[in-house]
Amino acid sequence: MLEVLSTFREVDLLWQALPRLVMEILGAERAVALRREGSELRIQAAINWKEALGFSLPRGQGISWAALEERRVQMLRLEDAGPKFAVPARSQEYAAFIPLQDAQGEGFGVVVAYAETPFEAEDMPVLEAFGRGAGQVLARLQAQAAQQRELARLQSLTRASQGLTAAQTTEELLQLIVREALEQTGASTSLVTLYRPKEDLLEVVAAAGHAAEKAAGIRIRRNEGLAWRVLEQRSPLYLPDASREPSAVYASGRRVPAAYLGVPLGDPEGRMVGVLSVDTAGAGGEIHPQDRYALEVLARVAGVLLSRLQALERANRETERYRRLVQMSSDLETLDDPTRMAQRALETLIDLTGLSAGGFFRLELQDASQGSGRVRLVLGHERAREGRLQHFSNLPITLGQGFMGKALASGKVQRIEDYQDWEGAWPELKVHKLRTLLTAPLFLRGEPYGALTLASFDHRAHVSEEHLALLEAVARRLERALERAAHLEEITRTREDALRALGLGLELRDLETKGHTDRVVALTVALGQRLGFPDLEGLRMGAYLHDLGKLAIPDSILLKPGALTDAEWRIMQSHCDIGFGMLENLGFLSQTARNIVRYHHERVDGSGYPFGLTREEIPLEARLFAVVDVYDALIHPRPYKAAWCCEDALCELQRQAGQTLDAAIVEAFVELIASRVGSA
Repeated sequence: MLEVLSTFREVDLLWQALPRLVMEILGAERAVALRREGSELRIQAAINWKEALGFSLPRGQGISWAALEERRVQMLRLEDAGPKFAVPARSQEYAAFIPLQDAQGEGFGVVVAYAETPFEAEDMPVLEAFGRGAGQVLARLQAQAAQQRELARLQSLTRASQGLTAAQTTEELLQLIVREALEQTGASTSLVTLYRPKEDLLEVVAAAGHAAEKAAGIRIRRNEGLAWRVLEQRSPLYLPDASREPSAVYASGRRVPAAYLGVPLGDPEGRMVGVLSVDTAGAGGEIHPQDRYALEVLARVAGVLLSRLQALERANRETERYRRLVQMSSDLETLDDPTRMAQRALETLIDLTGLSAGGFFRLELQDASQGSGRVRLVLGHERAREGRLQHFSNLPITLGQGFMGKALASGKVQRIEDYQDWEGAWPELKVHKLRTLLTAPLFLRGEPYGALTLASFDHRAHVSEEHLALLEAVARRLERALERAAHLEEITRTREDALRALGLGLELRDLETKGHTDRVVALTVALGQRLGFPDLEGLRMGAYLHDLGKLAIPDSILLKPGALTDAEWRIMQSHCDIGFGMLENLGFLSQTARNIVRYHHERVDGSGYPFGLTREEIPLEARLFAVVDVYDALIHPRPYKAAWCCEDALCELQRQAGQTLDAAIVEAFVELIASRVGSA
């Protein structure tokens, strides 16, 4: 018999076979197997048994529990058992209660055999061996089943994670959950029901399978429906036939026999947020109690992802609200034009505050002693594009008076809840139905500069402290950007004036035609723009400083009226490297400027100096400047030649194209000069 027990590979099949096996041992007429499930013994299988399967004995009731807890076989006549016998049977029968336990004494259940004649005493050791053998096989099979369930759980978790994590929204996730639940079980319908705390009800938010369209949107009051039991008990609920439960809610309205399995949906903090359930109502199908394992795994993954997506969507709403502010802040740090910065700020502020319009006003003091003048609208932005800002384009102002005057005098953001009721309101502005106003003063280097003003028309807007803080922060950022722009403008102007002066000084020392520096700078930048060159500032600086190295050339060579000797010519050629070396420690100069200084005398055929580079070996900026430099030298007089006319100079450039000068750059330069001549 023990050999027969060891052949079983599935727990459920062994439970089904136990009544038959014990009947073969004892020659009994009928038998029943009771499986331990927590604190109950439930009838799992039977032979010649009239009562329904599923009958259960609570802990401590009946001889079966006594046999299991005492760990010994009990044989007796049923009419002698009295009230201890709890399983329905005929009192004139004899019964043997065989506990099923493993070597450690773990009890799995009881097999009861019934006969009309008493059992023999020698049957006792056989039955005890049978109970121990069956218990050990059950222990092994249950352990294997547990491993298989765990493996299935991990596989389910992996597949569910891969599928569910692809969801981008909660709606998409919910639909994936219910479809996955159908695949994990043999059910015909799957539902996700979420708890709505404000209304204290459950709502079906996603459904798949049979009658899904009818189920979606159903709202279930407390104490109605099986989902409430799952949610309140915080544990899975399996019912072989839910139609026997009065509280069961059927989406179709037809109460039919159907299996039901529901598992709670929880968030990572352990709060119950809803229920994931499957059933076989309407279209049939089959659900097993062990399906709970796959469904629980799915519910755990779904709960985490649902919580994460809901939090993400809430964060996205907040993020979207402030995204433009962050982008605006970044823009204000990089934009140089104050009007573009203010435009960017106004668009964002109007979106975030919900106000109707906004303007960037510039203060023009006409009487500084009285603090009076005008504020002019530099730019404005309106949500509805109704053109109302035009009435505010040029307003008189006195510091300390009016909504902008008070802001500039106090240095603080001013808020007017309703301009129509404000004691300082101007009648000429009230007619335009101006209502809520926010004004932030702007200062540049400690002096009043202007104001950033937001307004609503027709309706009074709700202005929160957050809005005030936001406007204040934006105004301060705009001030810093204005300070930086002004500072950079001053630095650039000073630097360019200094470099221009240096270039003009070089002209005088080199006896070049007056205006050469300004001309080549202007033409170089224009040609760079035409070619789409990315570093126009580098072109400008390089053009200013291209002959810087001539400062180190002796006057005897630089100013020599006749031809230079070979030795003198080598010294003259060195001015490119000398100039490059002089600029190496000037961090504000780009490589573009340095390359022009070093390579502007190189020629594409290798005939130039100082290195004799050819074609693309010469940096683009140097090839570009060389065309401009040659052209300017041709059309202006030198001590050793007369000035060429523009047409002859261009013809000479075209003749040199592809030989000493870059052909594509020459072509672009000729087009540039032609367009200028045509315009003139």
